[in-house]
Amino acid sequence: MKKAACAIILLVAAVFAAAGIFAGCDFTGTVPDYYYSYEIDLTSQTGRRLYDMYDGSAAYVQIACYGRYGNTEYHMRSCESTGVYVTADGWMALPSEAFVPEKSGGQTAEVIRYAVKVFYFDNSGETLSKQFFFYKEPYGDNAPIDGNVIAGNYGVTLVKLPVEGHKYIPVTGNTAQGAVGERLWLFSAAYGETQAGGLISSVTVAAADVEIRSSSSASYDYVTPYKRADYLADGNFHKEDIGGAAVNEDGKLVGIIFSRAYSESGSDQSDDIYGKAVMAGAERVADLLEKVGGGANA
Repeated sequence: MKKAACAIILLVAAVFAAAGIFAGCDFTGTVPDYYYSYEIDLTSQTGRRLYDMYDGSAAYVQIACYGRYGNTEYHMRSCESTGVYVTADGWMALPSEAFVPEKSGGQTAEVIRYAVKVFYFDNSGETLSKQFFFYKEPYGDNAPIDGNVIAGNYGVTLVKLPVEGHKYIPVTGNTAQGAVGERLWLFSAAYGETQAGGLISSVTVAAADVEIRSSSSASYDYVTPYKRADYLADGNFHKEDIGGAAVNEDGKLVGIIFSRAYSESGSDQSDDIYGKAVMAGAERVADLLEKVGGGANA
């Protein structure tokens, strides 16, 4: 995220926090200044309650995918996004596109390893990081891809990335359907030159059960949309919102953002945009968790 955008967002968060204090809110303390937002009052009762529930569940993640065509090995792609923890034992929901093998000349590359680096942050705002490696073939103490990377075919993949002390957004018994026009709270994360920071923003369900079509008026993010999506969401999105988790006012998971889809202003997708994002429903995450026995949600 560009420095100017960060500065504006931090200023907005500070104004919101100050407004809450002078208005005599029922809670004590303020939201830390490294936890900022787009168009949402973090000092409202709902915003503060959700913040207290899920602050620390989102982390900034860098993913490198390495593949092989025949005997030729190469670096296929690198992606950056938010990852959201959905179990206590370290299963994280991430956009699927980062884990999909490339295709060339009718051939699909064989994935041989992933390198995943998680940036997370403590209560003081200090940035911590941990690197994970997953191999197709056993290699030393590194984890195998099989059993640790559970790829979905609807925009979301689960990866086992345990770090100490993370919060999580529970899935089992904690999901909801989104209603068109409903306001949701989106938890995501960003990483700057000196520290990582949590993000919480307001989004609105724009449509449900939609078909995604390419057109001259729509520009897609680096995370390729699938042909169908459970939801479209309206909001002010930056690139690290990819992978963010949207919850309703009751704290129930509604979906995972896996691509920004359309900019109202025609902005390039490398910039922050006001427009629409593509969201997979929470049931997609629940289906993947069933494959790993539901994870440890307590």
